[in-house]
Amino acid sequence: MAEAKALSEAKLRRRTAKAALTRISKTLRIKLQNDRPPGEITEALQKVKQAYNDLVVKHEEYAQNFENDEEFETEEKWLEESQDAYLQLECTTNDYIMNKNMQQTLGGSVEQPEASSGNNGSEAQTNTEQSETVGETSATEQQAVNVNNQEETSENNAQSSNNVQENVQQSVTKPCGFKMERPKMPRFAGDVRDYVIFRADFRHAVDSRYGKRDAMSLLRTSLSARPLELIKGIGSDYDAAWEHLDSIYGDPRLVADTVTHDISKFKPLREDEDSRFCDLTQLVRRSYNTLKEVNRQFDMDNNHMIAIIEQKLHMNDRKIWSRHLESSGKEATLENLITWMTTEIKTRMRATAPLRSMQSRHPVGSFNADISGSNPKHLPGEYNVADEVSRGISVQSLTEKWQRGPEFLRLPEHEWPADSSTVETGEVEQEIRKSQKILLEFESSCEKRKSRKPR
Repeated sequence: MAEAKALSEAKLRRRTAKAALTRISKTLRIKLQNDRPPGEITEALQKVKQAYNDLVVKHEEYAQNFENDEEFETEEKWLEESQDAYLQLECTTNDYIMNKNMQQTLGGSVEQPEASSGNNGSEAQTNTEQSETVGETSATEQQAVNVNNQEETSENNAQSSNNVQENVQQSVTKPCGFKMERPKMPRFAGDVRDYVIFRADFRHAVDSRYGKRDAMSLLRTSLSARPLELIKGIGSDYDAAWEHLDSIYGDPRLVADTVTHDISKFKPLREDEDSRFCDLTQLVRRSYNTLKEVNRQFDMDNNHMIAIIEQKLHMNDRKIWSRHLESSGKEATLENLITWMTTEIKTRMRATAPLRSMQSRHPVGSFNADISGSNPKHLPGEYNVADEVSRGISVQSLTEKWQRGPEFLRLPEHEWPADSSTVETGEVEQEIRKSQKILLEFESSCEKRKSRKPR
């Protein structure tokens, strides 16, 4: 009873914190819409951060009461929705503050030419006094020159200010009218092959923008299964969490052993298994890239591993690979092997494309349907190229008809050689019915034999 009461109270505290975050976030959005000064926006953003941190604390107090993993995952998804909304609002606010500061910086630089024009005027006045003392030019002429210089300077300042304003308008990005999908945080569920990439992506996206306390909350939402269980007892120590994960999943030797084991247990290819050849190529390339991430590529780029990969190929593929090395004069390195396998994938995809592997449009089974309504005739032996081989003929004696066919096929049909003998359609149908009758008798005899077997 006491546990149920404590759980209810923790849930009420979390709900109150969520309501406070919603109210403060709404206030910040209204200030952004009304184009308030950057200082006021920054102050409102700090209040939103405090409300979000308070919500995370209340959520952790509530979630630690669940021992069931499914219930815990459900509650973590609840916090993930609040986290996504908070991150989106923070990114929008930071962009707003950056654009405002840029406008102020460019606006201050516009006033600098005016100050320089004043300096030019003082220099001109000094030159005038000196000219009056020396007597080289008259005071009236010098004043006219100064007036012209000031007019040119003011025109240049006006033109430069217009250019600066145009640059400011171009630098301020207009909001996109499309609703873009929110970027999702990287996930890690315990596969050592994915850990290095997960760590790099997460720290690149989080470490430069958030404090360690916020980053720890984001790390919990990005982990699942066993990795999440491992950091439960660490608390809010962000560096200790990464150190613990690195010791278990970041060992380069463990990654190398796992990758090489994946290649070793791959079943050897059989003949014409192009799809599995693609799978093997992708496995080798992915494994090599994973080892490069942990600086252990030499564990795979050696003669032993190359021999293992060659053993997974079919004998015909190994022959093609050997001929490729002989013709190109290259060595049997892993990089050359991956390049060759990638080229083979492209070649086999082109060779097995539907356009190039199209079967005959007139299979034997549909021949009778294609000639229905026509009157097939007998082709005399002197025109039938198949008769030459059936009667016995050497390869050297084969005529040109084997390549181009009989000459009469290129003539109009009414000029084809006439033959009085025709194929009787009735005889053909009678033979078909006879074969069907034999098949039915065979099936019935098989059924009788089965019924005679003793039970």
